[in-house]
Amino acid sequence: MPGKGHTLKFVQAIDVPEAEVYTAFTNATALCEWLCNIAQADAHEGGRLYLWWNSGYYVSGEFVRLKPGEKIVFSWHGRNEPGSSLVQVTLKPKKQLTEVHLDHTLPDRGEEWVQVAKEFKQSWNASLENLKAVLETGQDLRFMRRPMIGVSGVEELSEDVAARLNLDFTDGVRLDGVVDGMGAQAAGLQTDDVIVKIAGEKVTGINSLPRVLKDRYAGEKVKVIYYRDGKKFSTKLELSRRPIPDIPATADALLGEMEGIYAKIDTDLEKLFTDVTEEDASYKPAPDEWSAKEVLGHLIASERETHSWIASLIEGQEADFTFHSNLSTRVMAIVTAFPSLLEILGELRRNKAETMAMIAALPPDFVARKRSYWRLAYTLLESPLHYQAHFDQIQAVIAAYRG
Repeated sequence: MPGKGHTLKFVQAIDVPEAEVYTAFTNATALCEWLCNIAQADAHEGGRLYLWWNSGYYVSGEFVRLKPGEKIVFSWHGRNEPGSSLVQVTLKPKKQLTEVHLDHTLPDRGEEWVQVAKEFKQSWNASLENLKAVLETGQDLRFMRRPMIGVSGVEELSEDVAARLNLDFTDGVRLDGVVDGMGAQAAGLQTDDVIVKIAGEKVTGINSLPRVLKDRYAGEKVKVIYYRDGKKFSTKLELSRRPIPDIPATADALLGEMEGIYAKIDTDLEKLFTDVTEEDASYKPAPDEWSAKEVLGHLIASERETHSWIASLIEGQEADFTFHSNLSTRVMAIVTAFPSLLEILGELRRNKAETMAMIAALPPDFVARKRSYWRLAYTLLESPLHYQAHFDQIQAVIAAYRG
């Protein structure tokens, strides 16, 4: 039970049964869906609790007391915090709702805890609001409200990539491409530009972006410092609103949407590789850049990662929502296993078919779990953005070879 100290108190009413709220605090996948980015939760008294955010903040703790459907108590020691604190969650039925009472007790009111308490107040208010949205509707407010730069992907700067781009540093992120009609394109940013600062804050790598954008909002204009061809530039960029697709209510409806998306992707693939030779598809513009075949290998790896992720969501045992499809060793292994253009295109089609089969086989209880189903559908319906960015890349590589 919480001891003496400074206790921060929060209350949130949620229109779901107590058991669902209890799971949201004790299951690793559920914790990722409203609170953090990566979680490990060994839900028994004395069991480990680990939470991690993209900003680099993390919490280590353990479950102190568990009473299913009624109470969760766990210790909390966050990165750079002066000591351990205690969180007690009490679930109370009230009419048709579950009232969540969350008490976060700090050891004392000392000076070293003042800023920590302020941050806890802000973060718990936002997180409990998100918990309500996720459990009642499936919608993750972190996605709904988060601004976007408007890029199709970013890459950490390795020494080889920095050298190719005429840079003598490795802090920053390289842009894979920009999305039509969004902020980065309107600001004049291009593929291979390296962003080093946004709104006066340093961008040191991929994990620094969430921190930089944490308190920003869609529509806000920020100054961006970037490098192109070794030269430093600045531009004003208007942060874009994240496009949110309409989420189909049933698995059958989601399957229908994905059938349309993959049919369009297949049509675009056929057009893209019409009259493309093995030599065209094997050309590498530079040692650290992909050939058209290697891009296809990356797309295959991405579909395979999707299969594993769907399985982990269904099981409720997701530990790390990170796709490992950019690894050169993996991409090269796929190209080696399917060396001809015909073979690798066939393997991509088979992996897309497996994704479709997994959607068709989604268990009814999973679809009813709004917090997981919404996240799955949202991620799958964004796949055209990923494919289109790499189709543009393939087209550019082939044109460079022929040119």
